[in-house]
Amino acid sequence: MRSLQEILVDRNPELGSRIKDILTTSEDSAEEAIIRSNVLNDKQIMEAFS
Repeated sequence: MRSLQEILVDRNPELGSRIKDILTTSEDSAEEAIIRSNVLNDKQIMEAFS
């Protein structure tokens, strides 16, 4: 199973550096950090999980 980070970067490569920055400054799991960062709106999060 692919991670949320991999799915998001595949769909939008521009998010790669933003996600990397978020993950290096967060102690949360990748998924939690991405959701809490507001990089994505609710619809985008649901699309990534589907």
